[in-house]
Order: sequence, then structure tokens, then C-alpha cells
Amino acid sequence: MRIAESVVNGRSNREIAGEMRVTQRTVEFHITNIYRKLGISRRVQLPDALTRLSERDSDPR
Repeated sequence: MRIAESVVNGRSNREIAGEMRVTQRTVEFHITNIYRKLGISRRVQLPDALTRLSERDSDPR
């Protein structure tokens, strides 16, 4: 979730890797998995996908 939030906040993979003290490849791996799980293929789709996920999780049904 921290990586997804960093992407939404406009940080590059390199910046995220530096902040989290991991390799860029690790960040890419996690972003690929995030995209797969959310059914998206581009960075610009991430904010909407996270909003839908949040709304779904907060639905009391």
C-alpha cells in the first residue's frame, strides 16, 4: 500500500526505492503485482482503482 500511495503521489520508481531503501527492481515487482491485482495496466489508472477499492472495503454490506 505504501508503494501504491507513493505512485499516486507522483513519485518515480527511483524515488520510491530510495525512500524505502529497496532496489528499483523491487519497486517495479510490487507495482506490477499491484496492477495485476487491481486489473489495471498504467500508472494513471491507479488513483481510480484505489478509490474503488476503498469504497468497496468501506461498504457495510
